[in-house]
Amino acid sequence: MSEKYKSQAKKLLTEYFVTRNDRICVYPEMSISIDGNLEEWIDRHIKGEKRLGFYTLNLDSTVNWAVIDLDNHSSDDEVSGYIEKYLDEFKSLSNQIGLHYNMEISKRGDFHIWVFFDEPIDARIVRTFFHQYNRLIGDKSSLPLKWICNIEIFPKQDRLQSADECGNLVWLPFFGGTDKIGAGVQDGKTVFLDADGKESHSPTLKTIADLEEFAKLLCIDLDKPAGDIAVETISSDALGSILQNGVGEGSRNSIAFDIARKLKYKGLSMGEVSPIVSNWNKVNNPPLSEQEIHKILKSVYSNTENSDDIEMMYLEELLSDETPLPTPIIGGGLLYKKTILLLSGYRKDGKSMLSLNCGLCLATGQPWLGFEIQEPQRVVVIQAEVVHQFNKRRLNRMLNAFEHEVTSKSFAISKPFSGNIVDTKNLDKFKNVIDIYEPDVLIVDPLKYYHHSDENDNQKMHLVMSKFRELTYLGPAIILIHHSGKPSLYSNNSRTNPRGASSIADDVDSLMEISKKKNDELNVQFELRYGAEPDNMTITMDSDYWFSTNTSFDIDSQIVSMIRQAGQSGILKKDVEDSLHNITGNSTKMIGNHIINLIDNHKIKTDGKKRNIRLFTE
Repeated sequence: MSEKYKSQAKKLLTEYFVTRNDRICVYPEMSISIDGNLEEWIDRHIKGEKRLGFYTLNLDSTVNWAVIDLDNHSSDDEVSGYIEKYLDEFKSLSNQIGLHYNMEISKRGDFHIWVFFDEPIDARIVRTFFHQYNRLIGDKSSLPLKWICNIEIFPKQDRLQSADECGNLVWLPFFGGTDKIGAGVQDGKTVFLDADGKESHSPTLKTIADLEEFAKLLCIDLDKPAGDIAVETISSDALGSILQNGVGEGSRNSIAFDIARKLKYKGLSMGEVSPIVSNWNKVNNPPLSEQEIHKILKSVYSNTENSDDIEMMYLEELLSDETPLPTPIIGGGLLYKKTILLLSGYRKDGKSMLSLNCGLCLATGQPWLGFEIQEPQRVVVIQAEVVHQFNKRRLNRMLNAFEHEVTSKSFAISKPFSGNIVDTKNLDKFKNVIDIYEPDVLIVDPLKYYHHSDENDNQKMHLVMSKFRELTYLGPAIILIHHSGKPSLYSNNSRTNPRGASSIADDVDSLMEISKKKNDELNVQFELRYGAEPDNMTITMDSDYWFSTNTSFDIDSQIVSMIRQAGQSGILKKDVEDSLHNITGNSTKMIGNHIINLIDNHKIKTDGKKRNIRLFTE
C-alpha cells in the first residue's frame, strides 16, 4: 500500500466517516474512549494494526451517512444471485433519481452501499427513507420479501436515549490487515468503490432536501415510523380498500404477499385465497402476470401444512416407505423439527438461563448437557420478563464461559413482549417474527405471559397450546418455558408436574422438568414422545450462568468407539452396556437407550437379530 494511498484513505476517513469524537470501536477491545487521539487510531487502522468501527449516530441522534449491508456469510449461491439482482436494481433506480452512492467490497467479500450527507441529518428520517427504499428495490427486482427484510440497514436506531449509549456501529473501509473479522485492502477487501466500480476517494454528498425530494418522487412516507417498515403488513381496516382499488407499479409484489399472508392467517386455504388475489390483481395498474401471482401464493403457503385433506397410507405402502427418520435438532429425540419441548421448573430455578444456554448451543451446533446438536440452527427468543440491558449482561457472561462464536443473525432475542396468543392480533405478531427471522427453533419464555386463560381449565389451555402448535406449521420447533406445579401427595416418585391443566403437558412432544436438589444442584427428568427417555441427570450453574452436567463423559462417542475397535466382527450390545456401566456408573438402561438412538440415527447398525444383538459401525 503506497504512502499516497494511505494519505488519501486517511483524508477520506477523517473528513467523511467520523461521527462521535469521544468514543470509537476497536477490535478486539470493542468500545473505548479516544480522548482526542483519533488520528492515531485511524493511522493504526490503515496500517492494519487495529480494525476500527464508528458508531452510526452522533450524540444529538443525527447521522453523517447511511449503509446498506448485503452479506452472504454462508457463501450460498442463491443468496449471491439475490445480491446481484439487488445491486443491479439499486444502481438502476438510484441513477434514475440521482441518488449518488459509493460501494465497498466488505471484509468478507460482500457489499456495503454507503450514502454520505453534506451535513448531519435526523437519524429517524434517514432510517425511514432507506427502509422503504430497500423494500422498493426488493419489489422492483422481485426478490423474496423475507430476504429483503433481513438486510441490515444503518442507522438502526432513531435516537440515543443518553450520552452513555453508543448504538450500533459499522466497521470502516481501508483496513490494512487481516483479523478474525475478515480481510483487508491487501486482499482486495474493504476497498471503497464508486458507482462505476472504480476505487474512489471523493464521495458525493446528499442533503436532507435531496432525501425529501427522492421521497416525494418515490411516494415514500418519511413520517412513517421506521421500526414498522421491516415487518410491515396490511391492517385489517386497509385490506378491504386495497382489494377494491388495487395499487400501482412499485408495490404490487409486496402487497400481494401481504394480502395472501393476512388471509392465510384468517384461516383461508390457498385455493380460497387464489381467486381473491387474482381478482384484486385485475384492478392493479398494471396487473402482475398470473404466473407471478401463483409464485407469490406458493411462497406464502409453502411452509403451511395441508389441512384441507386427511392424508392416508395403506399398511403395505407405509411399511415399504423408505423416507428416513427426521434428524433430531437436539439429539436423543429431545427436539425434532416442528415439535414442542416444554421446559418446566419452579420460580428462580434457572429455567430462563438454561433456555438461553440451549439457544446458544443450538445457534452454534455445540452439544448441550451432553445432547448432540448436529448442525447450527437459527434461534429466536420471545420473552416477557427481562429488559434488554440485563439480557445483554447475562449473554455476555454466558459467552465468556461458552467460548464459541455466535454468527450474525443466528440468534435473536426480543425486548419484553407479552400478549394473549389466542387473540389473532397477537398470534399474527408471532407469525410476523417467524416470517421475518425464519427461526429453526423458537424459544418462548414463559407461557404465563402469552395467554389470559384459567391455567387449570383443560379446554381453554388446549386452545392456547393449539396456537403454539399452529406456529410449528410455519417451520420452527418450539421450546416453551413454564412453571412447575407441586408434587402430588399420592405419587410414589419425586417427579413434579407442569403447573395447571393436564392438557399443557399432553399437547407437547417432550417434557424436561428441573427441580432443586441440594447445594445448588438441579435434578432434570424427561418424558419423550419420539425417543427412549434418558436417565435423570444432575446439573449445576456456574458464576457465568452456564449449566453443566455432573459428568463430561460422552456416552455416544464411547459407544461408537467401542464398536469401531471391535472391527468387522462387531460386538454384543450387552457387552457394550456392561462395559460402559462399569466405566461410567450409568445404568445399562440409559446406555441401551443411547444405543437405540444411535441406531435410529444411522450412526451404528445391528445384525438384525432379536437376541444376542451384535453391533457394527455404519
